[in-house]
Amino acid sequence: MSQYKHDITAVSLETGLSKETIRKWESRYGFPKPQRNSSKERLYSTAQIRSLREASRLINSGVRPKYALLAVAGSNPIEGKPIAKQLQLPLSEEIIAALQRNDRDRVYYLLQRALITHGVIAFIEDTLAKVNHDIGVAWSHGLIKIYQEHLYSDVVQGVLNKETLDIPTFCEGPIDIILATPPGEIHTIGIQMVELWLKFHGIRSLSLGAQVPISELLEASRDIGASVIGISVTSAYALRHSRKFVLDLCSAVPEEMDIWIGGSGAPYKEELPVNVKCFQEIRSLDSILVDFPCLLSVDESPRG
Repeated sequence: MSQYKHDITAVSLETGLSKETIRKWESRYGFPKPQRNSSKERLYSTAQIRSLREASRLINSGVRPKYALLAVAGSNPIEGKPIAKQLQLPLSEEIIAALQRNDRDRVYYLLQRALITHGVIAFIEDTLAKVNHDIGVAWSHGLIKIYQEHLYSDVVQGVLNKETLDIPTFCEGPIDIILATPPGEIHTIGIQMVELWLKFHGIRSLSLGAQVPISELLEASRDIGASVIGISVTSAYALRHSRKFVLDLCSAVPEEMDIWIGGSGAPYKEELPVNVKCFQEIRSLDSILVDFPCLLSVDESPRG
């Protein structure tokens, strides 16, 4: 029992997962498996905290929660199925091989080549989403180690940042959209992908990064005159919390301001205020922008 010394509040703080999510996973998937103290409170081990962190990263890479938790609990998520048949792109096999050699430059080259070959939009909407999924599958099968999955994420962020900076800004008007993740959501690849997508379409945005409180979003939107606040959440962020954050944000912003929330943790099945646009895939931005003709008033000719 001495190993089980962390209560659920501590686990939530250590992993970035909500208490609700931790309890739901325990009930639905049988992991984690806490012990109880004399007061019947859940207690978790340090090893379980590490596993939950790894599960969160897998989910953010596109692996479904069930398979991520089976992987960290030591079970094969799709037993008997050859790994190659689970990968969505041949490119992923090359990237996995490079990660196994810790060849950062090769991973960067492969991603950059894919971006140039397919173009910015196809790379963001299709290629990168599939490779992210495949890297998660590779990790769950033990083909790459957790630090190598960290390496992959870092390279992806570098590719996205470079491409965003390389695209020239054709519009000198005001910044239209603020991008951020809410407090407790540490993953930023989603907002980086949206920032690049928007810039390619000639729409100016400002990314404030991770874990931005409502007060700072309001201050930034007032200072720059933004008309939209865009929020990204992964499935590691509890649905209840993402919905509450959006509702709290709605009550704080001016009536004329719109809110976009996207990512695998977005409450897209929930009933939300009319000024909230909710989406799970970045390709959905095409249809969302139909309602925002003012954002598309600039020249939309291809940009690189």
